[in-house]
Amino acid sequence: MSFCENEILASYAIADDFFAENYHPKGGESHAQFVARIKHAWRYITEFANEQKGDLVVVTHGLVLRSLLFDILKIPKDSLVQADIKNTCVTKVNKLDYSNIALLCDSTHLDTEDIASNSQGAV
Repeated sequence: MSFCENEILASYAIADDFFAENYHPKGGESHAQFVARIKHAWRYITEFANEQKGDLVVVTHGLVLRSLLFDILKIPKDSLVQADIKNTCVTKVNKLDYSNIALLCDSTHLDTEDIASNSQGAV
């Protein structure tokens, strides 16, 4: 790779740590603002869920899930490393008792043997 190509790649390098609690992107929200937004949404979701019969499914991105786990459900950060929060993982929480967590970041449905045995080729 030439010097010029290295300079171009370096200009696209991201030096910021997006997961740092003190990270605040220009024109974006701080970690504290993000957590406040998630807590507000969670209050709305739980109020709605409590008015419904049966279960409610909530689908989120991983960063939102991390906030729900750590900031709302109060799961100790050292008990769940970031790598355990895989895409499409399933967490099941009792809507009346948040301490009752039936599944926590379960990804057993991603077992490659199950995918390979699927005759349709899709899951």
